[in-house]
Amino acid sequence: MALALIVGLGGRRAHCVCAGFMNKAMDSERLVVRQKLTEVYKGQLDVLREKIQTHWRDKARVLSQVGEQESPAEVFAHVVRGDLANSIVLYDSTGHLTYPTKAPPAVLGTNEGNVEWNAAQRLEYRQKDPVAAAAIYAEIARRAVAATAAARAWQAQRAVSPRRDR
Repeated sequence: MALALIVGLGGRRAHCVCAGFMNKAMDSERLVVRQKLTEVYKGQLDVLREKIQTHWRDKARVLSQVGEQESPAEVFAHVVRGDLANSIVLYDSTGHLTYPTKAPPAVLGTNEGNVEWNAAQRLEYRQKDPVAAAAIYAEIARRAVAATAAARAWQAQRAVSPRRDR
């Protein structure tokens, strides 16, 4: 019927009517495509949201189990070694900060005279070799007797290591 109407009008007027129908059809098609894309993206976002929620729920479960069994410094070392997080702040059940604690100045400076620690820093800062520095920091952490020293070495090792896919 629309075709008969266009032919019957003839000339310029038929061109305008045809263009009007085409514009309406294109607008309608755009709306349909936009709605379909919205539905597809919404579905993808729902899947991603579920994956992210599961990921963090699993991490929270592991972290809560770790916290019940070890001292705060050991929890920190376990979290960093286990690639659960880059760092962690711990509170007890009453809300008081348990890790990190403010260490006395003598404890903070203990690595300064350490030959291995100095070698790792030299590799990291002067020679720009983070892989070699990370290996030395990891070795320092493995041999450390004090939990605080081990935690600092693991943190240094983690900071200079190339990022891994999480």
